Amino acid sequence: MIKYFQLILAIFFLSKLLFAQEANEIVAKAGNRVITEDEFKQLYELMPHLSEHLNIDTIKSEFLYSLIAEKLWAAEAAELRLDTLEYFINSIKPIEKLFVRDALYKDEVETKISISEHEVLRGLLKNNIKLSVYVMTFKDSVKAFNTYHQILEGASYDSILSMSAESKLKPAPVEIKYGDLSDEYIEDVLFSLSPGEISIPLKTNSGWFIFKLAEKQIQASEDSPQGKTAHSVREIIKERKAKEIGTKFLKNLFAGITVRPSEQLFFHLADYIGIILQNKNPEKDQTGEMKYFLNESDILTIIDTSSVDFSRLHLVDLNETKLTVKDFLYELIFAGFGVKQASFTHIINELNLKLKSFIEKELITAEAYKRGLNNHPEVRREMVRWEENYLAQLFSNRFVDSVKVEDYEIEEFYNSIYKAEDPGLQVNILEILVDDLDVVKLILDDLKNEKDFRELALHHTKREWTKNKGGEFGYFPVSMFGEIGRISAGMRIDEVYGPIKVPEGYSIVKLLDKKKSRDGNLNSYEDVKDLLHSELLNKKLEIIYNRKTAEYADKYGLKINYEVLKQIKVSDLNMFTHRYMGFGGRIAAVPYTTPRYRWIYEWMKNQKILP
Repeated sequence: MIKYFQLILAIFFLSKLLFAQEANEIVAKAGNRVITEDEFKQLYELMPHLSEHLNIDTIKSEFLYSLIAEKLWAAEAAELRLDTLEYFINSIKPIEKLFVRDALYKDEVETKISISEHEVLRGLLKNNIKLSVYVMTFKDSVKAFNTYHQILEGASYDSILSMSAESKLKPAPVEIKYGDLSDEYIEDVLFSLSPGEISIPLKTNSGWFIFKLAEKQIQASEDSPQGKTAHSVREIIKERKAKEIGTKFLKNLFAGITVRPSEQLFFHLADYIGIILQNKNPEKDQTGEMKYFLNESDILTIIDTSSVDFSRLHLVDLNETKLTVKDFLYELIFAGFGVKQASFTHIINELNLKLKSFIEKELITAEAYKRGLNNHPEVRREMVRWEENYLAQLFSNRFVDSVKVEDYEIEEFYNSIYKAEDPGLQVNILEILVDDLDVVKLILDDLKNEKDFRELALHHTKREWTKNKGGEFGYFPVSMFGEIGRISAGMRIDEVYGPIKVPEGYSIVKLLDKKKSRDGNLNSYEDVKDLLHSELLNKKLEIIYNRKTAEYADKYGLKINYEVLKQIKVSDLNMFTHRYMGFGGRIAAVPYTTPRYRWIYEWMKNQKILP
């Protein structure tokens, strides 16, 4: 702790020397790469790092060091021309396409949305009404209209509903509020009904419906046309108009285009995917459904080992744009691919849906590129962040294969901690380990809704040796397991923390207990051997990363303005959010920065700021 305060004093002193004459909002600068106050605040508040038990200045500093490390590694990667590698170009291209489609959406849809005050007032009136309706469903119009005429001729709606093949349980009314229905025409019909009245047969994407209004509840609202409720109403109107304008634009864009994919290449690809998936075990998706997933490594294997040159052969010809199988495979890396059964039929069906979506997106993308939207300032600004993040990851991953951990090292590591006379503070935790930030958000939402941690661990965790124990580790010294041990040491009993970035993905932990006495119930060597291997590998890599990052900080002339950092006010309600893009798709609001901050101590020593 004393050493930490020495560091704080030293770096604030350095900050005054470096920035005494400057009045700007640059928090850090290395070479031609900078981190501004606004960028820091935005990235900090859109990334998950729940740290209630840590000092806010410590959290901000560690996050800044991690951002700096990412920019330094990206700078070095660019100097080594890793940004010219085919893998990097193909990996980053789907992200650029998302942003150019989004820019086209703003030009063609968002700028053309106009909402009148009359429309808002009309929406507010509907918003004050809650409907309770009975629903009768039909697969075709013939049956729907026959039933409708029977009711008009005196047949009872309720008796027909209760006897219909679709009604396996006693029919109950459905509650409908303003905005629940995507089709505004159907909504208008329902809101115009009187209690007991039935609607005409109405067609939707999922079939035909006849509704009967059971009850209409009207609640007065004091909200003004500028209030919070009015804002929600505006968003509903905006979404509906965007859908209408967007659909019309795409209809015109796709008009007259005939697409004929190569069936031979399509089925050849399906065969390759089938061979891979049939040799894999199913995994749970975000909803808990078991599926066979094609991961990035699988797809790269297809590209590298196929007897067919997927980079040359055209899967689809779109007038001036030629799309290869390789283009489609890199899209699958980004979009994901999973099937309930690893059968040829299921693979063909899912692959066909993915290809249809891919073709539609490529047509939209081609129009966006034709307009030069890839050079739009906002698109370029977003792409700089993603390119830096990908470059830093690509470069740092190159060191992973160079590090080896031998069995004897694992045994020595275990003995040095578990068989020590005084193992120090020990903790027992529950953990949920996942490899997807989307799942992290899902779990954190479930925990906020007071779902049981052990049940969530049984459902989600990928840590096999703790899975059957509901994620429970058993007691271990806090000097173990890297960030998990370090953070657990400072937690309160029953406190939940996460995500913690670990080599296998992201951990969410709950502290069950902590103690200093030893009572022989520590984990056995076999229980933790795999985890110890990961821990040692991570320690060795961290030494490399720290040394290299300190070197790059010297090379690119790193400067940090701690006075600006201290003045930045940030929210403590950090959360991982997504950005929904125009014309479909979503992406993390910001790329996830790997926590990597201990290099600062080595750099400070090199700068002779620390003794």
